Amino acid sequence: MFTAIQVIDEDTAQRAKTSFYLSKHGYSPSPYASVEEFVQVNRAPSGVVLLAASGQSSDLPDRVRKIISEAPGLPVLIVSHSVSATSAVAAVKAGATDCVDGSSPADLIVVIQKALNEDAYCRGTQAQQQTAIARLDRLSQRERQVLQGLVGGMTNKQIARHLEISPRTVEMHRAHMLSELEAATSSEAIKLAIVAGMAPLADADHVSAIALAPAYAPKRSPRQIKSPQAAPLDTLLPSVVDVLEGTTDCVFLLDREDRFTYFNKAAVETIANGRDLLGANVWSAFPGARETIAFGKLHQAAQERKPLRFEFYEPDLSRWFDVSVRPIPSGLQVFFRDLTKERQAFAELRRSEERLRLALDASGDGAWDLDLRSGHVEMSRRFLEQLHYDHQLVTQSLDWVKSRIHWEDLPLVEQSIEEHLLDRTPSFHAEYRLLNGLGEWRWILDRGRVVDRDIETGQALRIVGTGKDVTELKRQQAEAAEALQRLELAGAGAGAGFWDLNLDDRTVRFCAASLAMHGIDAAPFAPLSEQCWENSVHPEDLPAAKRALEEALVTGAMFRANYRTRSSDGERWILGLARVVQTSPGQPRRMVGLNLQLSSSL
Repeated sequence: MFTAIQVIDEDTAQRAKTSFYLSKHGYSPSPYASVEEFVQVNRAPSGVVLLAASGQSSDLPDRVRKIISEAPGLPVLIVSHSVSATSAVAAVKAGATDCVDGSSPADLIVVIQKALNEDAYCRGTQAQQQTAIARLDRLSQRERQVLQGLVGGMTNKQIARHLEISPRTVEMHRAHMLSELEAATSSEAIKLAIVAGMAPLADADHVSAIALAPAYAPKRSPRQIKSPQAAPLDTLLPSVVDVLEGTTDCVFLLDREDRFTYFNKAAVETIANGRDLLGANVWSAFPGARETIAFGKLHQAAQERKPLRFEFYEPDLSRWFDVSVRPIPSGLQVFFRDLTKERQAFAELRRSEERLRLALDASGDGAWDLDLRSGHVEMSRRFLEQLHYDHQLVTQSLDWVKSRIHWEDLPLVEQSIEEHLLDRTPSFHAEYRLLNGLGEWRWILDRGRVVDRDIETGQALRIVGTGKDVTELKRQQAEAAEALQRLELAGAGAGAGFWDLNLDDRTVRFCAASLAMHGIDAAPFAPLSEQCWENSVHPEDLPAAKRALEEALVTGAMFRANYRTRSSDGERWILGLARVVQTSPGQPRRMVGLNLQLSSSL
């Protein structure tokens, strides 16, 4: 899921530049020209607010307070474009989370991730801490002391010596403590104590564990950083090295002081950049990462002794990583892989979808995306506005759309959708009347296609398509049909028929009267080959008729020819009249004319 970023900047060019940069790095920016527009448009904001400021910006604190009052709990970052230090400090005092120099886009990503991390951590930590404190309140004083001993890393015997009781009594209090806390294991109880902020009973005696695998570095023999009581690696985990070196993921190990103790080959090739990082502190080797979500997550995994997974942007390498961290006796084991190309691909997909949406909006077509499981349909904002609906007030659901389709058209629309969902038609296609926001019926042409099906059942899950208002086209078609009908009636009264020759593909179309004159069995105005017309002309008259046709095409003069046709009821004399007509650029060249049935040759 892409993180929403609310970009507020009065400078149109800078606003567009910032939005593009955020999209490129996988965020979902929503641009606004002012705080007022943000408050008015964004009813349920999420993510982070970027508020641009420049010069003195004396009203900056007021703008920050207004954002916080309308969107409480949302981190507000000040993007400084030469803003004064006094204004920046005043904005932070008003509630802004941080201030970042707008001239450094890379710093912007780091500050955003830091704000998101701190916000999520604060929300989660407060809830967890309150729950943990409530559960620890159930313990007796002695049970709390036993738990404090466990937090300090003491064994049952060490706790017993410290409290001057027997180990058996410690075991009894420990079992009762786990029952009161509803904890299945001591590790779970220790985690609750750490979250609640419980202090350890005393410093525990412990021996540092050794690294789990040897270090890897090009052109060097494997070695490891050993703690004072390290045992030979081969006697401990003889197969771990092969596993770590064989995985396609990058792997490194950290000791309890956050120092690198091992890299597999993939990790060296991905992040070392030719440096020998063995024994170096991770935050010294990658200082930019200290300000990212990775810093908090690695320390959380170490303190709570639980595995974690997260994604973050590493500013020193300018890359995105998917990270899985797991506590081990010597410190932390970190698996990671480079997500940069995937994030760029997702960002490019979003840009492509946005370009498609803009193209559809420009053409008058409206894109829609229907989730068949939930019934939610995402409709083009501009298309809704063309139908005089406020996109913010519309309930974007299939039921809402159906409620506005004309009752006479709805059964046909539902049948067309059902046929396509059952894979009986290659696509969904329907014309129907839709009630717009002004209470008027508009003709809509919908086209769509299923793009996602359940792998096991084949059931359609998602269908996307476009809608177009074709009311004007339908009106023009009705007027054309009416005009043609009047023309045919006039022609029938005069004993005439109409025909139309496409000069590009040499296909000819006849009205019903012309078809009858030529004895051709076909639907009116169906495209027929020129050969079909030639076959209907008497062989003795055909050469002269064809010469007259070609001469008219070359000279632009009127086509005029007398010829006999052969029909089931005998020969008929026809007078053919036609002329080449001018057409719009890109349209087929045409010749249109009349056929008059004669009593004899002229």
